[in-house]
Amino acid sequence: SGCALSASSGRRFCGAGPLAGGEFRAGAVRLRLNSELTARLRLLSRESETTLFVTLLAAYALLLSRYGNPEDVVIGTGVANRYPVETEALIGFFVNTLALRLRWPEGATFREIQACAHRAAVGGYAHPDVPFDRIVEALQPDRNALHSPVFQILFVLQNVPKQELALPGVVATAVELERPTAGATFDLTLSLKEAGGELSGALEFNAALFDAATIARMAAHLETLLAAIVQNPDSPADRPPLAEAVRWPAGT
Repeated sequence: SGCALSASSGRRFCGAGPLAGGEFRAGAVRLRLNSELTARLRLLSRESETTLFVTLLAAYALLLSRYGNPEDVVIGTGVANRYPVETEALIGFFVNTLALRLRWPEGATFREIQACAHRAAVGGYAHPDVPFDRIVEALQPDRNALHSPVFQILFVLQNVPKQELALPGVVATAVELERPTAGATFDLTLSLKEAGGELSGALEFNAALFDAATIARMAAHLETLLAAIVQNPDSPADRPPLAEAVRWPAGT
């Protein structure tokens, strides 16, 4: 079968179709993690002295490594803020993209992968103002119209407390979009948010590479892997039970 472009090395993920000559079609599969699993992920994060973002980033990287690029994964994420004081009075949306590279030794436990994710995140967030375009210029990667440079996989965690919009005489209600967002401009984007004690979101994807059934299997794999992680965070990731959490059907 075909596989999707992976991380930094140009290897490919199992379960994808052939690259379609620059064609891009967006798709999305919804997912939800129940309150018990969400609470255990938060507890694991506190025990490891890190954040829920880092724990989920590590799990996402481990999942992707199962699909064809072991122990070396690059994932992009967004950072939005106004760090220089001079920008505080400016109007507009300030956002930059960070490329986080996770590398871990063969036989590493999930906690060790989590520590790698922590170091990658701390290193990336230490330089939030370096424009991503400057990174691309410095690295000069091989450019290909079929995918974005440096990384093709994105992770987003929205954990800012939701604020209700209060306008005189107006009732405002947030509506969940039933179509892919800008995250679907990458090969694969995991987008999650915290609400009501649960994590929910979507795997957005390039439908020219993947079909919805493939991404639905990935979403199921992610939930199974997370459940195994909170039970066995000190087990080697390449051995049971963590290694058994992701099984791709034979012949796909």
